[in-house]
Amino acid sequence: MDGAKASAVSSLLPDWVLENKEIDTTEGLKNCSTEEAYLIVLDTFFEVISENADEIEDYYRKEDWKNYVIKVHGLKSSAKTIGAMALSEQAAKLEKAGLENDIATIKRDTEALLLRYRSLPEG
Repeated sequence: MDGAKASAVSSLLPDWVLENKEIDTTEGLKNCSTEEAYLIVLDTFFEVISENADEIEDYYRKEDWKNYVIKVHGLKSSAKTIGAMALSEQAAKLEKAGLENDIATIKRDTEALLLRYRSLPEG
């Protein structure tokens, strides 16, 4: 996407998104097929943060690693799509830990993941 298109879309984004240090809107725009799609994906992502974070935390507490990995994988992908690259990378590490049955890493790093995820709207 060229700079003019990015600027045009940026004018449509809420200030809190543009000012959010966790979101690379240029990367997010590249990851979506259209500017409109990016806005829809971004809106949907933020609508479900609380619900998804609660589900990840619930699977973690129940030590339901299969469903934990599924939810963390989804977070990894959707965070990357909107340009929340640090969150995506954190989720990728926990997904890998789950697939390798590295419970120590999951127990050590899940709280930090959930904190970053839940605080994303605050930027």
